[in-house]
Amino acid sequence: MTYKIAPAEGKTPYSVLGNMPLYALSLLFLLLHSMMAFIRRKMNIL
Repeated sequence: MTYKIAPAEGKTPYSVLGNMPLYALSLLFLLLHSMMAFIRRKMNIL
């Protein structure tokens, strides 16, 4: 084969951010779940 491949430039979002979006979404879902459980518990007591 005699094709020449140009090297890629720049960074991918994963190389820039890493796992941070995954951690942020997990934390957000955990907080939402906790808030909904708290609200549900308050609604049942009243």
